Amino acid sequence: MEMNQELSHLCCDSTSEQYLPVDPDLAEELLAEADLLPEINGENYVEAVEEFPGVVLLEVTSDWCETCAKAKHNLVLMRREYGDRVSCVRMDLDENMHIAEQLRVHRIPTLYLMKQGKVLEEMEGCVTPDEVRAALEKILKNE
Repeated sequence: MEMNQELSHLCCDSTSEQYLPVDPDLAEELLAEADLLPEINGENYVEAVEEFPGVVLLEVTSDWCETCAKAKHNLVLMRREYGDRVSCVRMDLDENMHIAEQLRVHRIPTLYLMKQGKVLEEMEGCVTPDEVRAALEKILKNE
């Protein structure tokens, strides 16, 4: 997909590879699995995010954002580690601008840790799996 010039200023400009898995086979496996994660849109947002009783890890991303493509393994890792304790979902910025505006998305990728529609933590740009894990542990500990 071509970069959306109107929204290109939102993309985190990072050449850092620190958050990518070291093992190239694992990285490829995680990226393929990421494409199977549930997609959030205007039709399922309320049910999947606002009405979900547990913690939701929502990643706002876009196909044209190179950094988003590199970082999308975080959701898969968290789903593997936390299973049913955390709902890991993705949302395309371009197709869901009305939701992105409600969430006040400033950069992509952005991870939102939410409970019943309330944002508990927001992580913009390039974050490591350890940073996501620490934020999740803090939230889950308080449940």
